[in-house]
This record gives sequence, C-alpha cells and structure tokens, in this order.
Amino acid sequence: MKFTYNNFCSIDCNITDIVAFHSIWKEDNQYNYELQGRNKYLIFYQLENGRNYFRRGEHICTINKHDILFLPHGTRYTSSAANGDECTSGIGISFNIRDQDGNVIESDEDIKIICHDSDSRFYNMFKKILFSVLHPSTNSLKLKAELFDMLDKFFSDESHSEGRDKIYDSIAEAISTIESSPEENHSNKELADMCFLSESTFVRKFKQYSGGKSPLQYRNQIRLMRAEELVNTSKTIDEIASLLGFYDGSHLCRLYKKMTGHTLKKKL
Repeated sequence: MKFTYNNFCSIDCNITDIVAFHSIWKEDNQYNYELQGRNKYLIFYQLENGRNYFRRGEHICTINKHDILFLPHGTRYTSSAANGDECTSGIGISFNIRDQDGNVIESDEDIKIICHDSDSRFYNMFKKILFSVLHPSTNSLKLKAELFDMLDKFFSDESHSEGRDKIYDSIAEAISTIESSPEENHSNKELADMCFLSESTFVRKFKQYSGGKSPLQYRNQIRLMRAEELVNTSKTIDEIASLLGFYDGSHLCRLYKKMTGHTLKKKL
C-alpha cells in the first residue's frame, strides 16, 4: 500500500510523530533533501514572501503567501527563498503516516501545492495545530483529530463531491418522494417523470448518487430502517409490513434477513 493524493481518505492508517513549527528563514537559507529525501511527511503554510523548490537543478514549483504545500515522505528537493534578498516564513506540520502494523506508508507522489488559502480558513487550522503541539497539556487524540480533519479537507475528492451535488439536484424530487413515503410503490418511470428525465437517464443518475443502489433497493433500505424502529413498538410484524408497503409480515422478514443477514426482532 502506498500513499497517493487520491487514496488518502480511503486507506486505514494512523498518524504519528506529529511536530509543528513556525520557521523564519534568512535570505541565504537553503534546505537540501536531494540525497536522502524527507524522512517524514510535511504540510507547509507559507506566511511571508515565497520559496522555490528544485530537484537536480530543475524548478518544481514556487509557493507564495497563503499557499499550502504538501511534501510526501521520501521527497527529494532543494528549497530556497524566491527572492534572494528576502526573509521567508511559514508554519510547518510534519508527521508519519503508518499502517496498522506500525510501518510508514511510502509514497511516490511529488511535491504539490494543494491550496491557496485566500480566506485564511486553513491558516486558523494550522495555528490551532501549532498551539496543540506546543502547549504543555496537549491532548494527543485531539491533536490527531485536528490533523486528520485538515488532511481530509485537502484530499477529499472535491470534484466528486461537487458532481454528486449536481446529480442530487437533478433527482432531488424523486429522492424526497422516496424518503418521505417509502411505503408507496413508485415505478422508475414515475420517479423519472418527476425529475423531467428519461427513465434510463434517471436510473443512471440515481445509481451514481446512491453508490450503485437502484431506486427500489434504496426504497427498501429505508423501509427496513423504519421496520427496525417500529419493531420495538406495540405493533405486530404484519402491522409494520402493512404500514411500510410490504405484502405481509413474511415478505418483510424474508427481505430483512436477505439484506442484513439477521432476523427482524425486538431489541431487549
């Protein structure tokens, strides 16, 4: 398993060895990781002026004020002030990403500018983590949660989220109908008409939104969740089945067993 910018939010990992620092570099300061590469991951917030990053003399990128740079474990580079006569400063957070056996998760990714923090939202998060590291009574669980939260915001697939929101908007009427009255047996055609879509387009969009579930599977999932709630009331299985649109109690119990692997019964 390797760290990539696309898989971070899906890998089972732990963050360890967290260090945060506020650095101020003089004009002639240069950092050289060309020979050995970084021994930790680093996420860096540029506060003043800019820095250049090179590898074997070739320019990789330049970060400027409010840019956020991510440098993976093992990255080889040299950095120096963008303008030789200016001091530069920033907040850095270094850490290791480890698997469940405690081994550092390696990466083949390159240095990447992951954000320009125009509204200082991430600056406040960096300051909070810096304070948590430097404060003598640091809550290590809280510190990890803060860093995980920030990394999640950086590496969650925002384009996917935006696309999912657009899909939702196009089928929102059907979703609302299913969720508000799951006992109703609406056909795909009826649901598609509510959204002014063809049936095939509607089903395709719905599966994209639901993670592969058809409208019928989505509806049944809601029905079974409601059944779990109602089974702990005074209602009988047959009464619950009737309320939720099932043929009878046996139909409800068979489907519940098939989809969950368990028997529908009261929880003590």
